[in-house]
Amino acid sequence: MADPSDRRPTNTEKGMPAEISDPTSQLYLHLPSAAWPDEVPNSPRSASHTKACDNPWSVQNYNQTNVAQTARLDDRMVVGLVHGKEFHDPGRDKGEARTLHEAAKDGLVEVVNQLLKNGADVTSRDDDGWAPINLAAGKGHEAVARLLVEKGAALEAKDNDGNTPLSRVAINGHEAVAKLLVEKGANLEAEDEDGYTPLSLAAVNGHEAVARLLVEKGANLEAKDEDGYTPLSLAAYKGHKAMAILLIEKGADLEAKDEDGYTPLSLAAFNGHKAVARLLVEKGARKGWRDRFWLSILTL
Repeated sequence: MADPSDRRPTNTEKGMPAEISDPTSQLYLHLPSAAWPDEVPNSPRSASHTKACDNPWSVQNYNQTNVAQTARLDDRMVVGLVHGKEFHDPGRDKGEARTLHEAAKDGLVEVVNQLLKNGADVTSRDDDGWAPINLAAGKGHEAVARLLVEKGAALEAKDNDGNTPLSRVAINGHEAVAKLLVEKGANLEAEDEDGYTPLSLAAVNGHEAVARLLVEKGANLEAKDEDGYTPLSLAAYKGHKAMAILLIEKGADLEAKDEDGYTPLSLAAFNGHKAVARLLVEKGARKGWRDRFWLSILTL
């Protein structure tokens, strides 16, 4: 059995470029890069779920300069769309930037509506596998997401990382959009390429409101990813006390073990999350010999 003390996460730059062309000005939008942790054992596996603070769609990490300078559709095009003028939609041509994608990402509901009326494909994908619904959901644009769903967007559309719209919502903590997608029948147990469910993603990112919604709607508390992490394991590893309290109150298994035999208590203690470790002990988590060693270091 591997000793987690030998495991140290490292960071590498892993960009997520996407070029989006304005059909009027031909101005290109370059989405910002983000630092993604390397895959390491005994930690959330990869970019598709280590997204708490590193994902480029989170509000705090989105490059505000890029937004101000390049993210908006050309004013002339927007006016034309709102007033029903016809124009060529490059989203229907392979290799062209997708106007519908940009409008969905920016939350421009009237523009999205007019694009759809003009024949834009609601199921179209960009090079990263993002459909308009994934973009709208990931950015928390409820009105756009609702419109796209009503116009036939696939609730289970997966991007290249295996994330559905609900997964993206769970990553970023957009409760209103989560409610919408769940009400429309989104799969609560959809797994990304590393086995993370929406509840797992909400747990690792500390989004308590979204996690509560998912649990109350029947999400599996003991769903395991490819490394054997449950949502409680992830909350413990990341030190999210409020999330751990919620999951424990809902009946999460305190003794769930990952592939190396580590429990939530082991993960909390090893990573120095004193408050979570104390909570687990108070709730009755059993202490193995490794746990006792790490807890002694935390002076618990």
